[in-house]
Amino acid sequence: DEIFKIFRILGTPTEENWPGVTSYPDFKASFPKWQRDYSKDLCKDLDAHGLELLEMLLVYDPAGRISAKAAYNHPYFEPLLAQEQASAQTNGYYH
Repeated sequence: DEIFKIFRILGTPTEENWPGVTSYPDFKASFPKWQRDYSKDLCKDLDAHGLELLEMLLVYDPAGRISAKAAYNHPYFEPLLAQEQASAQTNGYYH
């Protein structure tokens, strides 16, 4: 049921958005074919950078998904990184 919750939100994966998915042993041709509703935000409490990052993290195809390093360097985290750097400087150390 969890997988169907994901499919209802993101749409059922297809060969178009995840090449090879239909040949995976756990993928069933009988899965319901949900389409993603792009008019609805995935999360209402995120700003534009947060939504962009979330979209990049939720890509079905691992080859197209953002890496952990790239996600860490995403503009969404810039305020946190700036705050961390300022805090480190006031504490007398910087890493």
